[in-house]
Amino acid sequence: MLRIPTYKAIRVRELILARDSGFVLREAGREFIRSGAVPVRHPLGFLCFPMHRTATFGICLHVWSDQLQMRPSTTSQIHAHSWDLISYVVAGALRNDLISIVPDLVNPTHRVCTVRSGDGGDEVCPTDQLVNWRLVGSERIASGQFYDLSSGFFHTTTALGEAATLVMAENQNLTPELSLADKCIQSHKVTRQLGGPTDIKIAARTLGIDR
Repeated sequence: MLRIPTYKAIRVRELILARDSGFVLREAGREFIRSGAVPVRHPLGFLCFPMHRTATFGICLHVWSDQLQMRPSTTSQIHAHSWDLISYVVAGALRNDLISIVPDLVNPTHRVCTVRSGDGGDEVCPTDQLVNWRLVGSERIASGQFYDLSSGFFHTTTALGEAATLVMAENQNLTPELSLADKCIQSHKVTRQLGGPTDIKIAARTLGIDR
């Protein structure tokens, strides 16, 4: 799969860490789409263009649109990452909801699952943790703004219309990827699908480019 050269990835990482030049970051996303990159349809309902990935950090372009034809997720939208994330909104706006989970063996609403990603898909495995959740914070992030999310914190991200973000993730190796799911969920695998020409056109339009 197409990736950007390491020197470009390092430059993008530096700009994101410095909360610097939004114009350069936006153009990096546009250039990657123009280069013929193929997205992956993420189970949480957006297109993911993987731009760079190592054991220590990764960079992806994420695109949301109501016009995308996505499969229903097998888990809820509430999840927690093993990576520290810094995201720059290159188009549109998002709402990021922060979630607190509380163990509950009497009247739980969800079960905590681990999500292990590999070539071609994800392995979703239920744990013994039965929980309830509550909203503890919410923020709206518009085009041109940055937002942070530390590893291990549960959240949901909702696009407010068409939106795109450039995401830089730094691996902390402290927690696995986690997601809340139905209490009776069974272990299963989710195959990642590649996006097609229509998906790429939607992404290009969202970023304001004409392919």
